[in-house]
Amino acid sequence: MAEPQRSCRVCRTKRPQAQLQRWVRQGGTVLADTQTTGHQPGRGFYTCSSACANKLPAIIGQNRR
Repeated sequence: MAEPQRSCRVCRTKRPQAQLQRWVRQGGTVLADTQTTGHQPGRGFYTCSSACANKLPAIIGQNRR
């Protein structure tokens, strides 16, 4: 079975889920999801590197759901 693919929220590069960092929006706060099993509750998205993660403050308000 193929590994799930996800897209980086910043650069839109598709990579295997295990190679990306998951972030969670809970209320008005964005936190890194550091759980190795399962996920923290909240709206989640992924970034592919620390360079992309450093750009998060500029895009946090975009595409709010």
